[in-house]
Amino acid sequence: SLHNTAGRGAFSTRALPKGTVVAPLPLIPVEARKAMKMVKGRKQLLLNYCLGHVDSSLLLVPYATVVNHVNHGGKNESNVRMRWSQSSLHLGKDLLKQPILELMRSPYGLLLELVAIRDIAEGEEILVDYGDEWQDAWNKHAKKWKNDEKNYVYASEYNSQMEVLKTHQELVSDPYPSNIRTT
Repeated sequence: SLHNTAGRGAFSTRALPKGTVVAPLPLIPVEARKAMKMVKGRKQLLLNYCLGHVDSSLLLVPYATVVNHVNHGGKNESNVRMRWSQSSLHLGKDLLKQPILELMRSPYGLLLELVAIRDIAEGEEILVDYGDEWQDAWNKHAKKWKNDEKNYVYASEYNSQMEVLKTHQELVSDPYPSNIRTT
């Protein structure tokens, strides 16, 4: 990504006019938000990539390969938005009107689309607005966060050095850096 606080980033490989469906976002429904809780009140990292509403137990996990690389652009830099699929090939459209249980039982799924909200140039990073709640949480985290520069290792750097995960026995004598965790 061109943003130093973001991940890898997704970039257009060709010019995309306003209104173009940039990518489909198929969704996996997760019925129980509490399934994302870990020990000691911590939450799964996957929760960062879920879509949901504070008043609902349902979470939706986008699982298209491109979605993992689309970063936050905020209100000013975003060039795509999410919308429910308008494709005639999407068979799960009626699920939006059904109870959660019906959604969970359906052989079809929900589908969002990333749609260009303005013309996007070839090579431009694809950015979406994660919303005010996410931005507020990020600002709060960034304000409190302190890294120990001497011992801090960026996960992306560490991943490029590793070929396989360490076993429990290997971790006893050669642990990961204090800021790197596996589940």
